[in-house]
Amino acid sequence: MKKRFFSFLFITFLSLSCHPNQTNNYPLDPDVTNVNGSVFYEIFVGSFCDSNHDGVGDLRGIASKLDYLEDLGIKGLWLTPIHPSDTYHKYDVKDYLAIEKEFGTLDDFDYLISEANKRHIDIILDLVINHSSSNHEWFKDAEKDKRDNVLDPTSKRFYYNWSDTQQKGYRYSNVAQSYYEGQFDTSMPDLNLDNEYVINEIENIINFWLNRGVKGFRLDAVTSFFSGKSSKNIAFLTYLNDYIKSQKEDAFIIGEAWEEMTNVLYNYASSGMHFFNFPMAEVNPKSVGLSVIQQTGNNFARALVASEVALKERSTTSKNALILSNHDMDRSGGYLKDEKAKIAASAYLLTPGYPFMYYGEEIGLKGSRGGANTDANRRLPMIWLEKDTSEQTNNPPGTTYDFSLQVSKGAFDLLNVPNSLLNHYKKVINLRNKYPIFHDGLYYHYQLHDNIHLAMFKIEKDEDIIYLIHNFSDHQIEANINMSNLEIIDEIKTMQKPASLNQDLLTLEAYSSVILK
Repeated sequence: MKKRFFSFLFITFLSLSCHPNQTNNYPLDPDVTNVNGSVFYEIFVGSFCDSNHDGVGDLRGIASKLDYLEDLGIKGLWLTPIHPSDTYHKYDVKDYLAIEKEFGTLDDFDYLISEANKRHIDIILDLVINHSSSNHEWFKDAEKDKRDNVLDPTSKRFYYNWSDTQQKGYRYSNVAQSYYEGQFDTSMPDLNLDNEYVINEIENIINFWLNRGVKGFRLDAVTSFFSGKSSKNIAFLTYLNDYIKSQKEDAFIIGEAWEEMTNVLYNYASSGMHFFNFPMAEVNPKSVGLSVIQQTGNNFARALVASEVALKERSTTSKNALILSNHDMDRSGGYLKDEKAKIAASAYLLTPGYPFMYYGEEIGLKGSRGGANTDANRRLPMIWLEKDTSEQTNNPPGTTYDFSLQVSKGAFDLLNVPNSLLNHYKKVINLRNKYPIFHDGLYYHYQLHDNIHLAMFKIEKDEDIIYLIHNFSDHQIEANINMSNLEIIDEIKTMQKPASLNQDLLTLEAYSSVILK
């Protein structure tokens, strides 16, 4: 009660406060919607929008921002774990069939699904089945049954992995008087995914949420299901993908596989589900971010097409999912500024498959681990209006971030600035939704002479062909594209001067993009 009263006193300062949705006059094609879109938006639930002013984001808060997300052109939402948990991040689940009370109720969830459906926005849930919470009733029963040497195969004892001696990644249970596998943390005992009764539980969880209207799932930590056993992980994911699709044919399933851009990563795609392209995120050697910083668009184009080729060699259904960052990474707003942030958005949002935005990315929200080495700094509250930045009272626990370094304007402020980063995102997503060929076309890399600054693609789908060219440099480029009978059908300007195509000579301003046909 004291916490709720305190929050009420500071309602005008809360970074998460849910203000009325506001519109803007930024011109977009009225015939283009998110119905045929394919861009997803990750929401760290506790940091997005607080509808009841208790200092924690919630499901009703997300529902209140669906108009904003629809206007942005978003096709789907990935919600980080929404289940009861003892941590702020909720990745140690205590009850897979319930809602964390800080986030709301099952009725609130049903309302969110209903409102999202009205706007053609899908919702996928974080499914954390590598481990449960040590406070899950399964584990509490398992500890007792292990201690008492219960041998019934249906016992919860066999839901987890035990050892009478210390092994790498194993923790000691005083109750069980034995060691249990907990590769991530003492509070996260690993589930025994070889156990048929655990599999039955997982199937029940999947069906429960599919029946409540979710589109599918983001699978957490898939490379750790069977530690150090990629082939077994892939076999399990293949089963899981097939099972979910048997229950909902058009279900969306995407996995978190932290692997380098090698055969190991692409072998995971043989399971049939989609995967995040982590090697092209952050400022990794083949990333969008580093290519923008170094002005090497050609490197980005080459890496993307190589990734597409490797992916298609393993699967006809798995698609790329490029990101700049997510809740486990330093935010791109910390190292991509102004026009660099805009060309990075243009580049990764116009890639094949399913690009994923991280909430707040569109307003340049900042946050990094820093010297405190805490992920809470990467999960800071969304800012909706400029006045919300006057004081920050509802950071995730453990945050050490200096809020004076944060962006000064919120989403609803930036909607009314025609050339803002947010409106740039809207323009790019609008174009993507206008041309579905970006989602499932075949991308070919073109290099124009020795120009390292341009990222150029030929994109084909059936009889349709377009060309996409990005200028990653800080200056105007003139390039002979050696292709006749093409014209500019759309462009994404970051400077005032438009692109031009005079016969074969293309003039493209800094950090800008064109679509030719």
